[in-house]
Amino acid sequence: MPEKPQFNQDGVTSRIAEIKAMPDDQRKQEADRLREMGLKAYVNENFTLSEAYTGIIAEFDNSFADEMTYSMALAIEKKNWELVIKFPGGEEPPVAARCKQTTQTVSGSYNQQGGYTVTKTAGWTFN
Repeated sequence: MPEKPQFNQDGVTSRIAEIKAMPDDQRKQEADRLREMGLKAYVNENFTLSEAYTGIIAEFDNSFADEMTYSMALAIEKKNWELVIKFPGGEEPPVAARCKQTTQTVSGSYNQQGGYTVTKTAGWTFN
């Protein structure tokens, strides 16, 4: 089995590019696998996590993780949907950091040519 990428901006961006380059049937299988496993288990199986991120992922609120699982799986499944995950700049949170709040923002727009853009932003606050 190939070495798992690091759970950081480069590792996640690279993995998304690999998945989006898959043929339709393989992308659908990957999306189904994410749905079946859930976000927490999927991240743990597919990435090498630091001690800090291991704790952060474990503390994700279950309803938040479930909603993100569905959204990400749909973006994986749809070839023309862009999936972008951005890590905060700077250093990763300290090992002692605990997630105390999650936030989500969804916005959308429509253009005259019939196109829609939907942007979903998720945020975390640590103590």
